[in-house]
Amino acid sequence: MTKNDLYPHQKKMMQEAYEILINYLLVYIVAEPRTGKTLTAIFLLKDKYKNILVLTKKKAISSWLKDLELATAINFTVTNYEQAHKLKAEYDCIVLDEAHSNLSAYPKMGARAKAVKELCLGLPIVYLSATPSAESFAQLFHQFAMSDNSPWSEYSSFYKWHKDYGFSYTIRVQGRELTRYDKTDEVRIGADTKPYMVTMTKQDAGFDVIVNEHLHDVECNPDLLDFIKLFAKDRVANIGDSRRYCSIFND
Repeated sequence: MTKNDLYPHQKKMMQEAYEILINYLLVYIVAEPRTGKTLTAIFLLKDKYKNILVLTKKKAISSWLKDLELATAINFTVTNYEQAHKLKAEYDCIVLDEAHSNLSAYPKMGARAKAVKELCLGLPIVYLSATPSAESFAQLFHQFAMSDNSPWSEYSSFYKWHKDYGFSYTIRVQGRELTRYDKTDEVRIGADTKPYMVTMTKQDAGFDVIVNEHLHDVECNPDLLDFIKLFAKDRVANIGDSRRYCSIFND
């Protein structure tokens, strides 16, 4: 398989990603499942770097190996994030696949992310994900912090960044006040990260997207409605008497 065998939308992604990678030494490919972002990344890098590391989920390794074989790419090492602390910094480019689920913890950076950051020091990075900030835009800070060229490189910590980009608040859980950091200035963050991102949807790729929606109205008892409202507001709810809530959800 050669570059010429890629679909037009993959070639488009690759060209856009190349220009961003050259300019910023990082690019975030945000593409929906089945749009071919893995092969796009492989052909983006295979002829430009000699020793490329791919960090991904353990269950995705076999899929990566199949695509690498298809592309006759032999200069890639593929492993899972749990192995990052065992690796030596001997690569010249790194691919962070599904970065959102492995590197996005906040407010403190997780041990796994710290190990990955050491590997990424000074290297070009390609991020791959369909949902970089599925839960909150706050998830983007530590993902981009893997790179020296993060749009927020002037911030030495999440807390300092969030002071400018977020809105902290507290919730009460089991008698304790907990500070939450998930609310952010999404417009400003989106503007900061847009130059680093290549996006592709199934619709943009020319795939037929047919969604059949069937809406059903159901009547909820008052206790369940109160529970849902509380959970929607705080995103945390004290279950209290578990037997009571089991009864609610079985109604």
